Amino acid sequence: MYRLYAKLDGDKTYKPVDWNGGRQVTNLIHASLFTKVEKETLERVDLAHPDNAGISFEFRKVKMC
Repeated sequence: MYRLYAKLDGDKTYKPVDWNGGRQVTNLIHASLFTKVEKETLERVDLAHPDNAGISFEFRKVKMC
């Protein structure tokens, strides 16, 4: 599983993303989780969209219990 983080222009740090809500969140319980296949699709299609040019994205692997 992976969690998506984003950093907007002017932000100093990456923050977790609620993909369905389209916003950054401070509490990880609200952040979206992605499988490897979903991660690859997002990287290819959604994150590469020209509207996202000013946003830096980073996927981080989630440690499962």
